[in-house]
Amino acid sequence: MQPIKKEFGFSFVVICGSNELNKLQESLSNLPNNVEIILVINEVNVELEYNKLDKEFSNDKKQHVKRVVVGLKELDFSKLRNIGLKYCSKEWIISLDSDDIFSWTYKELDNLRHVKDDVGGLNCPVTYKIDNGDKTPIWVFSQQVKIFRNNPLFIYEYAVHERVEENILKAGYKLEYSNLLFRHLGYNNTNDLDSKLKRNKDILERELKITPLDNYLKSQLDKLEGLVE
Repeated sequence: MQPIKKEFGFSFVVICGSNELNKLQESLSNLPNNVEIILVINEVNVELEYNKLDKEFSNDKKQHVKRVVVGLKELDFSKLRNIGLKYCSKEWIISLDSDDIFSWTYKELDNLRHVKDDVGGLNCPVTYKIDNGDKTPIWVFSQQVKIFRNNPLFIYEYAVHERVEENILKAGYKLEYSNLLFRHLGYNNTNDLDSKLKRNKDILERELKITPLDNYLKSQLDKLEGLVE
């Protein structure tokens, strides 16, 4: 399997939400200057808030930042990510939420030039710190395909808990495990947790009305049982 030839490098696709403006800069401050950054902003009315971030970019980094403003009436994270993918020009895509952070270096990313051609994506470790009120916070560990090759066949599915791995495998590529760790900050306080769980439940129920036999959607909704009123 020969990958589609692109210039070696990295396109970071960042999905931006209006309630995560304070976390976005923490993510972007970790990015090296010589990467491509695509900010996908869903709400037009918060674009001006993102203008403030321009002051935080160095001149070298600023010229590699693209902002894509869309206005989806119904929130669909796969659609947002797939819009961002269309603006990527580098060989590897790194998919982020605006409240993801990481501490690995560009040197570690550079090792991706040695990945075999038949590997389409990397399953990466992701940790979540979930606020638990007065009790000790809960740490959750998962694996997600956060890094994958730039290929038009590699698109996301599902409006929430979105996935790209099935389409990588359908295209005949393999997945490998990576030790490049991501930390997700989106559940660090109770207010964020409650509102996001409610949002996710609403999206899952909306999607199930369209595809009521989808077992993945059913399993994700079952996980929310008892957590959301």
